Amino acid sequence: MNSQSFLLLVSAFLLISCDKIPLPDTDRNANFLVGTWIIDREKTMEALKSNMVGEKVDGLAGQLAAVAIQKSAEKLITPMDNVKYTFTETEYSEKVAGYDGQIKTYEVIARPDADTIKTKDEKGVVNEYHREGLNIWYNIRGQKNLKIYLRASN
Repeated sequence: MNSQSFLLLVSAFLLISCDKIPLPDTDRNANFLVGTWIIDREKTMEALKSNMVGEKVDGLAGQLAAVAIQKSAEKLITPMDNVKYTFTETEYSEKVAGYDGQIKTYEVIARPDADTIKTKDEKGVVNEYHREGLNIWYNIRGQKNLKIYLRASN
């Protein structure tokens, strides 16, 4: 068997068996939180603006409302700009410019679907994280419609 035939045979085998190879991404039990994350400022600002706006207001009132929303959203997420959020299978920490935050333990308490993980930390605080494409997001505590988006850190 020459090398070209061998490569064709291997390629055919791989194509036939690809659907049998489990991808970590599709594993319902995989903890998609594991890794280091940073705020996705653009996506978070977009979500905050769209969720903070109730009914559309035209004219000067609408412009003032848009400025107020922008400032509120900026004030909310600016402190998060330089934070790295790191998850292992059982621990969580935040790191900011040379300051290593406290390491907290957590456990996964529910997997309602493949893109949702509920956790409970050592103090009993429950959080719910969602996977959306390459991002994860969570709601600001007590605010069902205000999402903070995180993206993987390089």
